[in-house]
Amino acid sequence: MTSAPLIHDRWKLIDEPIRDPRRHQRALDQQSGRHVMLQPVPSDYCSDPNTYNRVLSAFHKWQALDHPYLIKVLDLIDEAPGQSTLVVEHQHTITLAALLERHERLPTEIALLFGTQILEALAHAHKHGVIHGQLTPSRVQVRQSKDGIPSIAISDYAIDPGTAPNTAGVQSTLLGMRAHQQFGRLTPSPYLAPEQLSLEASHVSDLYALGVILFEMLTGELPLVYERHKEPSANIKHILSAPRLSLQGVRSEFSDAMDQLLRSLTSTRVSQRIQTASEVLHFLEELPEFTYSMVPIPSCEFIQGSDPNKDHAARKEEQPQRHMRLDAFFIDRHPVTCEQFSKFLNETGHKMSSSWSAFNDPEQSPDNPVVYVNWNDAQAYATWSGKRLPSEAEWEHAARGPQGLIYPWGNTPPTPELAHYGEQLGPCAIHKHPQGASPYGVHDMAGNCFEWVQDWYARDTYSMSDLSPQKGPETGTHKVLKGGSYCHKASALRCATRGRFNPSKRRINHSFRCAFTLF
Repeated sequence: MTSAPLIHDRWKLIDEPIRDPRRHQRALDQQSGRHVMLQPVPSDYCSDPNTYNRVLSAFHKWQALDHPYLIKVLDLIDEAPGQSTLVVEHQHTITLAALLERHERLPTEIALLFGTQILEALAHAHKHGVIHGQLTPSRVQVRQSKDGIPSIAISDYAIDPGTAPNTAGVQSTLLGMRAHQQFGRLTPSPYLAPEQLSLEASHVSDLYALGVILFEMLTGELPLVYERHKEPSANIKHILSAPRLSLQGVRSEFSDAMDQLLRSLTSTRVSQRIQTASEVLHFLEELPEFTYSMVPIPSCEFIQGSDPNKDHAARKEEQPQRHMRLDAFFIDRHPVTCEQFSKFLNETGHKMSSSWSAFNDPEQSPDNPVVYVNWNDAQAYATWSGKRLPSEAEWEHAARGPQGLIYPWGNTPPTPELAHYGEQLGPCAIHKHPQGASPYGVHDMAGNCFEWVQDWYARDTYSMSDLSPQKGPETGTHKVLKGGSYCHKASALRCATRGRFNPSKRRINHSFRCAFTLF
């Protein structure tokens, strides 16, 4: 087998012994030992000195960019006359477009996390005179970190504005576009700012694209009508003049401030948009939706179940204690509140028992956990919110941490300062017991209300070695509940305690929280 060649005596091709000049290829940097991507520059850009000088100018700007949310451009190789290759860092990522195709929409917390990261990257790029010009979900790479918090990395920057006569220029992405597009109309795209069709791109055009991406992440829809199979002229007409959808018109639970922000960003008129990435970031962080309400739980091994030698309240159904490894996920910091659930009811028309209002008061006690919900109600809410119910193992991991604590706060018995339990008359607000939070900072996982999880209950679940750690038995008659409640004694508050109940029945001390897995 022929060994892979070295490019410029430095970059060794990976997997491909024969280089294909038409597509990107992975390579190993022999000097640093890191993986890179070799991206051929389209030959149209190298065909004449004037055009290539613009490539060189753009490359020097890109090379100066150094930001954790931007793919780093490392080098530009001139391999032969009319043949050049960009060297960029290579990371194991998935595109935001692929994630949106998988999930349709993202939970608000994750969408805003990605939005802030994109804005930070754009602010850095704009400060250094780089405009992306073709920002789309397919050019936003998403990666997982060891702490469970995903981050983005923007790829495929734009060259400098063109110099077409009587225009302010045009932005076109160097990779994947033909050179003649820099002097003519750009291909219409739902993320393309209207002014770009007149060759008048600026840094504010990037903010328009961000607005469309945010709208799509939050709703699973685009803010304007766009059908790829239609004639370009029809889509151009929509980009230039069609009214944009209202965020609240698609998802009524969002605040007026969030709706107004996206209206501004996706305005057809440049003057009506917020003008800098830093300003947009400030507005985003002031939104009521910006709450850090989901907690990242990293992938790691944890202890599930009880050891009767260490926990004298251990029950047979919690044994044998076992070590399990879970993939990274997110979980709600607090149980779903009655105010949040009320918005879901108003949005969807989901039918509840007439008794629901007797135990939930969104006006007077908006921060109390929602109660009198069955498993099916919880599942419906989770789906509507773009999330899911946690598995029993995920819930327990988030509650006790990798150390296998008996209670979320440690191994000492509960006190009124740590949890709401005993012979209480009803639930309390979700923020009343911060001292009882789990090692990951998840609240109310002991006391207040029992919480539904995804799994079917089986008494011998922990003896079933063939079960996936992400889920329990395939069938059953009861669903698992975790965490104890305001009317239960201390032993029910242990992280390993396993309640069970008919999924179609409701009780006044049953609630839930949601989880989400990105990858």
